[in-house]
Amino acid sequence: MSSLRDVEAGFRTLVMGTDDDVAAGGVFAGVPAERQRVYRTLVRNSLRGSIRRSCPHAIRLAGDEAFDAVVDAFLAACPIQTRLTRDIPGEFTAWLMARASSSSSSSSPSTSITSSVAFAELCHFEALEIEVTMSETAPHVPGGLEAGSRVEMDPSARLAIYRHPVQTVTARTTSLPAAGTQPTVLLCFQRAEGFEVEVISPALGKVLLGSAEGSVGDAIAAVVTEGRAAGVAIDAGRLRSELVGLHRRGAIAGFPMPAAPSS
Repeated sequence: MSSLRDVEAGFRTLVMGTDDDVAAGGVFAGVPAERQRVYRTLVRNSLRGSIRRSCPHAIRLAGDEAFDAVVDAFLAACPIQTRLTRDIPGEFTAWLMARASSSSSSSSPSTSITSSVAFAELCHFEALEIEVTMSETAPHVPGGLEAGSRVEMDPSARLAIYRHPVQTVTARTTSLPAAGTQPTVLLCFQRAEGFEVEVISPALGKVLLGSAEGSVGDAIAAVVTEGRAAGVAIDAGRLRSELVGLHRRGAIAGFPMPAAPSS
């Protein structure tokens, strides 16, 4: 008698494997091979559909054939690990970003649109909308920003850094955006059950990362010091004002103070 773990592994092999895997049988040795192939086709079509629904602009710019080819390459190279359909686009775009980054540093650049960093970033941004809008949110905690407080981000908030301004792509866009002179830093979060996108400065992004584990005051001071060393003047007051603005819009849940040590 097969264990549940064996059955799950068998389903993964059946869906993500080859005809040779089907012929081998595994835990489904008693099931006719043709039925196994039909099941595999149905499930793989469902996986493709989940990815296709997440990237409408990328499909329109690349074309159906090219997009389907890159999805097939993903399914062949990177067996899906998640058990949740909503997480499949995230796995696909993470693979796509790593693939594009590797291609851009290789000695034999590809001319395919689906191999470009801009295409990978667009797919990642489009899939991010699903991830953010499906995420849980936290109650907004009122309170001011103090030097010793921390930043508690809303659970739906995600930081993303792109070399191309993919957030500007619309239904009227006919080509992928060119790389900018500086990376674009986005803070994406759920607001009123919608997808909110804020373009923020790299300095503010570093403050958000630094204050997740330490105090806001220390994070701002570190960024100001780093900027001064690079010959860049960073306004600490403006960073504090931007943090308050993000709190007001819901990207930041609150500014809790560290718990007092127990006596």
